[in-house]
Amino acid sequence: MALGNLGQKVTPYVGEILQFLKDENFQHSVRSSAAQALVKLGQAVAPYLPEIANILKDEKVDADVRGSAAQALGKFGPAAAPYVGDILNFLKDEKVHYSVRSSATVALGNLGSAATPYLPDILDFVQNEKVHYSVRSSATVALSKLGQTLAPYVPDITNILHNEKVNADVRGNAALVLGKLDHAATPYLSDTVSYTHL
Repeated sequence: MALGNLGQKVTPYVGEILQFLKDENFQHSVRSSAAQALVKLGQAVAPYLPEIANILKDEKVDADVRGSAAQALGKFGPAAAPYVGDILNFLKDEKVHYSVRSSATVALGNLGSAATPYLPDILDFVQNEKVHYSVRSSATVALSKLGQTLAPYVPDITNILHNEKVNADVRGNAALVLGKLDHAATPYLSDTVSYTHL
């Protein structure tokens, strides 16, 4: 979007862009694009992260716009740490179409170390059969981007492989996550190989 490409020239107007996001008079596709434009403005947006989080949490705001807000928060890594719980709550919201939530899972993979305190919650989430399987499958893929941050949770990820109640796509992506953890996953390699040959 053009606003994002203008860089620091639009910094003084970040607050106005946020108000624009909330305006139901505009098409949701335009408002979603504005959310993505904010990401390109970098640290100038950091003071407004609570406002972006409010958009994410506001159920009166169009679901696509809320999903874009989740993705935008994820781009700010550690600065977005206070809002990881809000992102997870959005992903669990069955009132929001699963395709929107699946797209928003990319935020989890972009959070880096900020996601560490929430890894147990995220791992519980991907095994929650009440959540649409495509959302959980996408969330598992996003986890693979967290790299060695996941090393202490290799046993938990392996348990997902063994849990036959978990959707097959989710289990398959858990195997892929283990495959990217190199030496940390070596003791569990036989589990991964056994699953991929089922």
